[in-house]
Amino acid sequence: MALADYYLCDECGSKCFYAADLDLDDSYCADIAALCSTCAETHAVIVVPKRTFSWALIQMKAGKKVRLGLMVFCIEDDKMMVARVPVRGSLEFHEMDSLTVRHIRATDWCLYEGEEA
Repeated sequence: MALADYYLCDECGSKCFYAADLDLDDSYCADIAALCSTCAETHAVIVVPKRTFSWALIQMKAGKKVRLGLMVFCIEDDKMMVARVPVRGSLEFHEMDSLTVRHIRATDWCLYEGEEA
């Protein structure tokens, strides 16, 4: 059984489960994530609705920029940073003091232009 026959842990890359017999191309499975037993002791696979703050936070923790209306958010040096979408020129980020309930409840978060999921 070759390493390619296994689904690899999404955290460490080790063997997670035997997947050679799975036909994911012809199934209704659109996405899959799994952790090996070692990584499952310290990590979790979490399903969140897209375009919510929970989803946006995961994207930012992965180093991506996200957009909500005319604002762009990212995390730099463990700080929440925010910038206005520029008409021309580049983004000028500054540290954000706090999020509002409107930010947290919003369901129209998206990746900033040029960022890929």
